[in-house]
Amino acid sequence: MWRIGTFFLVNFVISCYGSELAQSPPRDGRLFNIFNIVRFRNEPCNGTLNILGTCYTSEECSRRGGIANGNCAVGFGVCCSFEIGCGATANQNNTYFTSTMADSSPCTAMVCRCNSNVCQLRLDFQSFDIAQPNSDERLAARAVQRTQCLDATFTATSRSGNPPVICGTNSGYHMILEADANCNRLNFDWFENAPRQWRILITQVPCNSPNKAPEGCTQYFTGIMGTVESYNFQGGTHLANQDYLNCVRTELGFCQIEWSHSPLEGDFSISADKPGGSSGDNCSLDYVGILGGFLPGNDPFNNPNNDRFCGSGLMSRTSTITSTISSIQVPFGLRFVTDLGETDDVDDLQGGFKLNYMQIPC
Repeated sequence: MWRIGTFFLVNFVISCYGSELAQSPPRDGRLFNIFNIVRFRNEPCNGTLNILGTCYTSEECSRRGGIANGNCAVGFGVCCSFEIGCGATANQNNTYFTSTMADSSPCTAMVCRCNSNVCQLRLDFQSFDIAQPNSDERLAARAVQRTQCLDATFTATSRSGNPPVICGTNSGYHMILEADANCNRLNFDWFENAPRQWRILITQVPCNSPNKAPEGCTQYFTGIMGTVESYNFQGGTHLANQDYLNCVRTELGFCQIEWSHSPLEGDFSISADKPGGSSGDNCSLDYVGILGGFLPGNDPFNNPNNDRFCGSGLMSRTSTITSTISSIQVPFGLRFVTDLGETDDVDDLQGGFKLNYMQIPC
């Protein structure tokens, strides 16, 4: 009975976790230690307090400098989490880059691929609160730099071109980097006493993953509906010197996307080239670009001036009524572009955008 019970236990572990038996036979033909022959995949896991990690044996976790946060692989492994700070290098999936009160500027972390099959890094800003962009119109030297990140910055390197410099409040947002064979650099800079607090989950995305974004996308969203916001929308001011693409994965059986925003004041507020401007040629300095945009019900191939939007809403070239804008161009995407800064009165600073999307079946 002991042998039969052991046989079924080993096969249960193998069938559920793809484990393998060790090739060398046990030294004792009658007895063997199951912990020496069970192997499991080092897959992502969800540990205690909802902290993500990788499933390792407790010995492997300790050797790699991780922290055990609960069990995985039916108790044969531990959910091993990794955390780095200023001056550190990460080469493990699901690593957290976290600030402390003792940090000094600049604060740099290097992120290296855990294997050659990693094509992208996804940075999830679980918390991100550094100094807001400049809003000072009183000092001539700074007035021409309003909405630029002057008192604090976050920068990152990417193999196919660096994403924009950001600052302010960006908790809940994310950023996609193309993985560099020589490691990617994450850097925070700030002036003394500027606010700073961050916790970033760094996920390594395999080249064959369905969650891999098309190259060139700075944010990547999935699902048939969702919401996209510009960086620092929570802070109330859109940032200067921005030019990045927000992409939405085209889900199976869907061929069109519709973009809209809530009628609540402030969900779309972007500087126009001239008063009253809202779309097309009136939006050349700061704008949201909806790739292949057209008005629902119209010909998607013959709708000029419905692909750039600024002012106070998604408005067509001939309408002052907030509109829904559609697109069939894939990948579905929003491009956000801003110039070097605002020069109007401080009350005219613009908030950015918060747009909802819904995919339409074919």
